[in-house]
Amino acid sequence: RGLLDFAVARCREGLGGPDGSERASLSCFTSEGEHTTRAALRDHGFGSPRGYDRMSVALDGTPAPVPAVPGAVVRPLREEADLRAFHRAKNQAYAAEEAGKEEDSFDAWSRWYRSDPGVAPEQCALLELDGDVVGFVNVTDRMLESRGVAYVRQLGIDPSVRGRGLGAVLLGWALDEARRRGRTGMVLTVDRENVRARALYRRLGWRVESRWDDVRRTVTLPRGGHD
Repeated sequence: RGLLDFAVARCREGLGGPDGSERASLSCFTSEGEHTTRAALRDHGFGSPRGYDRMSVALDGTPAPVPAVPGAVVRPLREEADLRAFHRAKNQAYAAEEAGKEEDSFDAWSRWYRSDPGVAPEQCALLELDGDVVGFVNVTDRMLESRGVAYVRQLGIDPSVRGRGLGAVLLGWALDEARRRGRTGMVLTVDRENVRARALYRRLGWRVESRWDDVRRTVTLPRGGHD
């Protein structure tokens, strides 16, 4: 409870700054088994949980076959222009599948991307179809030291070309790259309501290892010293 008091206070300190924001959403991921933490979060006004599955796949066996898609090419990020193409594709893909998702600026996304302690541009890639960027994958080494695995932080396909096997092509590249680099497995977190993505992962050998909820609380700027 003391730690949550601290988190709320720090969130509140960031309000009213240069952008003039008077409210923010404070988010916390908690697993199904963390009963004490969940009770403390409820006491602090956190609610409206959104469910996620943590899924993983071992890389020590024979990889599941991935059919080729004519015209599809996966290429690693190599320069700033690739990062900007990644950002555009991300905004296009996520806006269609996440309710209430707002597009972010390239500068804001770039700061978030580079803030990951395991950021690994050589493991991130764009997917092109007939020369047009239609997909992206962002893989980091944030779990390399603790588990020896690669972590998929972002992955998406343009809504206009979904259903053609492109997601499997992109994820297959990421799995092969992780295997080539000696990773023992790969981990990701997926929205439990994203039926299409979960089906793709299961088809490629992924299994649910834990279940999580994202609970949120709105923090407002105090007026006259009071909330």
